[in-house]
Amino acid sequence: MSVRSHTKKTVVIIGGGAAGHQIAYQLRDVARVILVDPKTYWEVPMALPRLLADPKSLSKNT
Repeated sequence: MSVRSHTKKTVVIIGGGAAGHQIAYQLRDVARVILVDPKTYWEVPMALPRLLADPKSLSKNT
């Protein structure tokens, strides 16, 4: 008879883009999540058109 550990598994996610953030968020309650990305910030490329149309919107969101 084996003894099962009740500790969470560790999941390492390489890449902190939209997909990496989404899966990290989804796994947060069932696993210990480590997100590896070389950037210290999260870039939202979908927001670039808004920034080009209204440069002042950047200062509104930071």
